[in-house]
Amino acid sequence: MERAASRALGELLRTRRLAKALSQERLANEIGINRNYYQQMESGISQRNPRTPANPTFLMLMRLSEVLDVPVGQLVDEAIEAGKQEIRRRNGE
Repeated sequence: MERAASRALGELLRTRRLAKALSQERLANEIGINRNYYQQMESGISQRNPRTPANPTFLMLMRLSEVLDVPVGQLVDEAIEAGKQEIRRRNGE
C-alpha cells in the first residue's frame, strides 16, 4: 500500500504542478528543497533507498499544498484512494 500511495501522491503532485505551469525546479525552489529531491517525490521513490517509497514530511506536504493551492488533506486523501485503486487493479478486482 505504501508504494502505491507514494506513486499516486507523486502523480498527483506532477498533475497539479503542470496545471500551475511550474517546472520541477521552480516548485522545488519555492518550497525550499532541491530539484532532485522533488523529482524523487514525483516518481514516488525514496531519496535514500530507491527500493522504498518516498515519504515526505508533514511540513513538506504543507509547503506543497500551499504552492499548489490544494488542501493537505485533499492531497493525502487522493493519494490514498489512488493507491487503493492501484492495488485493486493489480489484484484484478
